[in-house]
Amino acid sequence: MTKEKKWGIFVSIGVILLFLVFFLFGEVKLFREGYNIYVKYNFTGGLSENAPVRLAGVNVGNVEKVKMQYTQKEQVYILVKLWIKEDIKFRENARFYINTLGLLGEKYVEISPGSSKAPYLPENATVVGVDPLSTEELYSKGKALADDLQEILKTLRRLLNEETFEVLVDSFKSVENVMNQLDIMLKENRSNIKRTTDNFRKSSESLPEIAGNLRNISDELDKGFEGKSQKISKIIENVDKIARNLEKLSKNMEEMGEGKGTAGKLMKNEEVYNNINEASKELKDLIEDIKKNPKKYFELKIF
Repeated sequence: MTKEKKWGIFVSIGVILLFLVFFLFGEVKLFREGYNIYVKYNFTGGLSENAPVRLAGVNVGNVEKVKMQYTQKEQVYILVKLWIKEDIKFRENARFYINTLGLLGEKYVEISPGSSKAPYLPENATVVGVDPLSTEELYSKGKALADDLQEILKTLRRLLNEETFEVLVDSFKSVENVMNQLDIMLKENRSNIKRTTDNFRKSSESLPEIAGNLRNISDELDKGFEGKSQKISKIIENVDKIARNLEKLSKNMEEMGEGKGTAGKLMKNEEVYNNINEASKELKDLIEDIKKNPKKYFELKIF
């Protein structure tokens, strides 16, 4: 092998090694197609270059560069350059989080793709990421929570001393006794309430018939005493008015029998029911007596 060939092989190997170094540690993307997205953070929590970028737990790219930047007001922020596979798309309302593999594992970027209504992010777009919680923030929040729990426990200890505990037990027993007594009262009176309602419903069903009978009597009186004295005419009008009022009363009674309205609730009372039933019976007797002895109630003068 000649000297020239040896130098040619050495140079070729050096070029290949140099190219591999750029490929592995530089920004040369050989045989890879994709695009870049830039994400702004105020705190990255130790995110490093070449860290994975994941979507729903699947690798879709990597972190190319983590660089500190300054705003026009000299405020510091971290600009993270992501490389994303070409076939992976995100919406403009996508969220970029920095998560950890395990409790103390490697940092990586987790992406929430966003809603389907938003347009896609273009290449080289710059978005604002979600800052991770620092260890100091986690510690301070955990300490505040522990302090609050400690105060709650102290308060409970003061409230639940032996004397207070006995008072609470007695209160629960009193409530239980009251509930038991209410349950017994409901069971004892349930049958009486149902029986009263049924009786009143039966009585209310007869009221339309009573109203009809009164109307018939009114019609007969009107025919029998037509052209007679003004006094008899007045009596007939009053009887007819009573018949119409009783018909309305019948409908109201039916609703009351079902327990509707304030009056219906009152009729659940057995004493009120007995009074109405007695009045209804007396009214029936009065009508029958008028039918049999009309002269007893109406004085007729034949000229």
